[in-house]
Amino acid sequence: MKRKLDFVTNSSSTSFCAWGIRTDGIDMESEEFIKVIYFYLKEKSRITMTLEEYLECGDVWDDFVDILEDFDIVYASGIEGEFIGLSPEVMKDDETLLEFKSQFVNAIKLFGIDVDVEDVEFFNDVIYG
Repeated sequence: MKRKLDFVTNSSSTSFCAWGIRTDGIDMESEEFIKVIYFYLKEKSRITMTLEEYLECGDVWDDFVDILEDFDIVYASGIEGEFIGLSPEVMKDDETLLEFKSQFVNAIKLFGIDVDVEDVEFFNDVIYG
């Protein structure tokens, strides 16, 4: 029988994988991006404030992450950075990888994020909590 004699913790970690992009290239402070988020929320009746009030808020990150869920897009912050992408578990059995990546690209282009299928990478990371 072996015994572990060194340091042991009870911290938890979760690993994740997704096909997507890093978020550091997204300018979430641009007025254009904020307006796109606002009008999406307004169309879905998720917001009651005026555009001017929303522009004054400035921080739309939480709203953006909530909206991504409408498209099965996940957000993760791990050791390697922050990512948005599609989990492989939502890929259909008869779907090609190109079709899967295109689904992601088409969804985020709705928000003015200029990305091509070739920019979509596979991420595998760990989140410690």
